[in-house]
Amino acid sequence: MENKLFDRIKSLALSLGAYRAEVIEVSKIETDGVFREMCRANYCGNYGKNWTCPPHVGEIDDLMASLKTYSHALVYQTVSELEDSYDFEGMMEAGKNHGALMMALRKAMEGEAISRSLHLGAGGCRVCERCAGRDGEPCRHPDLAAASLEAYGVNVSKLAEAAGMKYINGQDTVTYFGAVLFDPSAEVSVTVDGKQVAASCGALLSEVIRGEKPCGGHGRCGKCKVTAHGALSELSESEKRILSAEEIADGVRLACLTRVLGDCAVKTAKASDSARILTSADMPRDGALAPIFSSFGVAVDIGTTTLAARLFDKEGNARSESSRLNPQSRWGADVVSRIEASMAGEREAMAGAIRAELDEMIKELASGASIHTEEIDGVVITGNTVMLALLCADDTEPFSHAPFAVTELYGRVTDAEALKLASLPPDTAVYLPPCISAFVGADTVCAILSSGLCDRETAMLCDIGTNGEIALYHNGNLTVCSTAAGPAFEGVGISMGMRGEQGAIDKVALVNGRPSCHTIGEVAPRGICGSGLVDAVACLLDAEILDESGYLEDEIVNLEGDVSLTQKDVRMVQLAKSAICAGIKALAASQRIDLSRVEKTFIAGGFGNYLNRKSAARIGLLPVEMSEHSIAVGNSALAGAQMLLLNRNCFEETRQIVQKAKLLELSTDSVFVEEYMMGMVFEEV
Repeated sequence: MENKLFDRIKSLALSLGAYRAEVIEVSKIETDGVFREMCRANYCGNYGKNWTCPPHVGEIDDLMASLKTYSHALVYQTVSELEDSYDFEGMMEAGKNHGALMMALRKAMEGEAISRSLHLGAGGCRVCERCAGRDGEPCRHPDLAAASLEAYGVNVSKLAEAAGMKYINGQDTVTYFGAVLFDPSAEVSVTVDGKQVAASCGALLSEVIRGEKPCGGHGRCGKCKVTAHGALSELSESEKRILSAEEIADGVRLACLTRVLGDCAVKTAKASDSARILTSADMPRDGALAPIFSSFGVAVDIGTTTLAARLFDKEGNARSESSRLNPQSRWGADVVSRIEASMAGEREAMAGAIRAELDEMIKELASGASIHTEEIDGVVITGNTVMLALLCADDTEPFSHAPFAVTELYGRVTDAEALKLASLPPDTAVYLPPCISAFVGADTVCAILSSGLCDRETAMLCDIGTNGEIALYHNGNLTVCSTAAGPAFEGVGISMGMRGEQGAIDKVALVNGRPSCHTIGEVAPRGICGSGLVDAVACLLDAEILDESGYLEDEIVNLEGDVSLTQKDVRMVQLAKSAICAGIKALAASQRIDLSRVEKTFIAGGFGNYLNRKSAARIGLLPVEMSEHSIAVGNSALAGAQMLLLNRNCFEETRQIVQKAKLLELSTDSVFVEEYMMGMVFEEV
C-alpha cells in the first residue's frame, strides 16, 4: 500500500513540473544548526522580515527535532536554464516557479492517504508579494506559508545525495529543492485515562485527548502537561526547558508538542468541575416583560474562557442555569490564538466544538426545568465579536490585521438549523445581538444595556479580561475601546496560574509582614487565580518585597505551600494592569473629563466580581479616583442577553447603543501610549 502511495505522489510532483522526485525515509535526512547560519547572512533580505524565516520560524533545535517525528519525505527538485551565471532575473523567475510548484503540490496532496504533512521549500515564503511580517502584522495565510529547508537546518547537498539527485545540474542552470515530510495514514491505539482511543500516527497528544492549548500550541505556557509513556516523539527543547528533571523522569510531557508514533498511554490532569463560573449579575435596572418566545427561552453568554446560560419561562422566571468552560480553549486561551487556528483550517472544528457544548448545556437546562428541549422556542446568544464569528464559522481573517474591517457585526436573527444546534427544533429563532467593532462585541453592548450605563450623567463600565472592553458615558456621549490585557488575570502565562477553581489561591492578605492566603474550597493550594494574583502583588508591594519598578530581589517569592510568584509573573501583571488602566485614562481624556467626575464605575465579568478593589488600586489596575465608587455587577453580558430575551423592546435600545458608540482606537492614541508606558511602574501610595 505504501509503495503505491509513494509512486502516486512522485508522479504528482513530476506531472506538476518537478525535474526529479523521490520518496526517502526521514532518518536519512541530515540536519545541523550551522545551515541556519546561511539564513542569518540575509542574502535574500528576509531574515527577521518573513514569518517563515529565522528567527520568527522557531528555535532551530525544536525545528530539527520536529522533522524527525515524520516517517517519510518526498524530495523534489526543479532545474531551470539561465542565460549565464549573472542571470539574476532568471534565478528569481526560477525561484518563483519552484514556489508555484510547491503550492500546486500542496493542493494535489490533500486527497492522499497521509495523516499529516510539512512542506519545506527554497528561500523565504512567496505566498504574498510582501510578507505581513515586514509591517509587524500577523501572517495572512498561515495555512499556506512554508519555511525553507535551511530554516529547519537541513543539509540540502546531503538531501540531494540521499534522494539520488544531483545538487548541481550543469553550467548555466539553477537547481532548487523542496521536500514534503509526511506520515502515511495509520491508526495506533492510545489509552487515555484508561480508555482506548484510536489515533493517527503522528498526531499531537493535544489533538488526541482534545486538550486545551492556552498558548496556542507553541509550547510556551506549560499548561498542557500530561503523563505519557509509550511510542512518543523525543523531548523537544521547549519541554526540556519547561519541565523539571523530576517531571521528565515521571514521564510528564507537553501535549501540544508531543506526537504519537505508536501505541501509548496518557494520563491527563482533568479540568476541575468546581471551576467558579459566574452566571448571575446585579442589574441596576429592570425591564418590562415582552418575551421573544412563546413557551421557554434561553440566554447564553459565550465568553473566551467560560460559557454561561439560563432558561426562562414566559412569566420571566429563571428555571435553570448551566455553565461550562469554553471548549475552544484547546485552540488557545486568547482570541488571537483562536483567530490563527481558524485561519489555519480549524474553522469548522472550532464551530463544531462550541455548538456541541451549547447543545449539552441546552439539554442540561431543559432537564433542570423538567421540560423537553422541543419546548424551547427562543434563544439569545451574546459574546465578543470573535466568539460570535467562531460560533457561526465565519471568516476570521479580517480580525488578523488592521484596519480589522470585519464584514459581519451581527445584530440579526437566525435559527437553530443554520447554527447546527441539534438540541433545538430547526426553526427555533436565535438572536445574535449587535457588535460595535471587531474587538468591542455584543457582550459589551449587552453589559451597557443591563448596567444602565447611559442612564447616568457620567459613568464607566470595565470588563477586565483577556480582551478588556471599557465604555464611558458622559453628557450623552458614549465612547468605547478595547485593550489587549492578555490572559494573565485568567491564570494563563503565570507560572502557577489557574482558573478560579478548588485549590486556587483567591485572596491574599498581609499578616505580620508576610502573605497569608485563602484558597477556594479552603483546601491545600494548587495555584493562584486572577483575584489572588492582584492581592498577592499588592501585598508584596506593601511588604516592600517588591519595589515600584516591579523588581523582585530573590526572583521568586513563596506564597503558601508549593505556590510561588516569579519575576516573570510580576512582569506579566505589569503589562496587563497597565493596558487596562491606560485604556481607562485614554477614554477619560477623549471626553476631556477628570476621572473624579465619574459617578459610578461598573466592574463586569467573573474576574471583576471577585476582585479586591483596594488591591486593584494599589497595583494600578484601577485608578485610585475610581476605586471607591466602583461596584461589581457580575455577568452583565448574560444579564443583557436575558433582557433581550424577555423584552423585545430592548432590541431597539441595543441598536441605539451601537449607533451612538464612538470607537477610540488605542493603538494610535497618544494618551494611551504615554499612560501605558508610565503605568508599568507601581506608584507609591
